[in-house]
Amino acid sequence: MKHGVDAEKVSRAYGQLFGTIDFENRDDLTNEEFKRTGMKTNIGELQIGNSSFKVNLNDLRRLEELISGINEVVFKKYKLGLMR
Repeated sequence: MKHGVDAEKVSRAYGQLFGTIDFENRDDLTNEEFKRTGMKTNIGELQIGNSSFKVNLNDLRRLEELISGINEVVFKKYKLGLMR
């Protein structure tokens, strides 16, 4: 149980993968570093399953756009009757 969340309960409610997603903020990030590097600043680690990825704000923005696009495509396929 990480950060007070019961991963098994979350997995039952939202799916097996969702319960494995977490984010660890970088505790040593300073205002000066953020001011100097901006959106490219390493802000922490995104954890999915047994994998960890150092991410910056640009990465998070692109992931958000990608996931949103995937969601749109799936629903458009459904509405157009293109699913098998």
